[in-house]
Amino acid sequence: MTAIVEAPQPGAEAIASPQAAVVAIMAADVQIAVVLDAHAPISVMIDPLLKVVNTRLRELG
Repeated sequence: MTAIVEAPQPGAEAIASPQAAVVAIMAADVQIAVVLDAHAPISVMIDPLLKVVNTRLRELG
């Protein structure tokens, strides 16, 4: 079995994965921008996200 390992190129910088994602949510004809953890499963963020959206909608009337 043969394995190939690529050597890092001199001067090449490592590309890091993003830590956050900006998402726009449409609710009741209102667009609400939120920043979500890019590595957390969306199922973990549903309840807090609903609270944020409902609070924002109440603020707008």
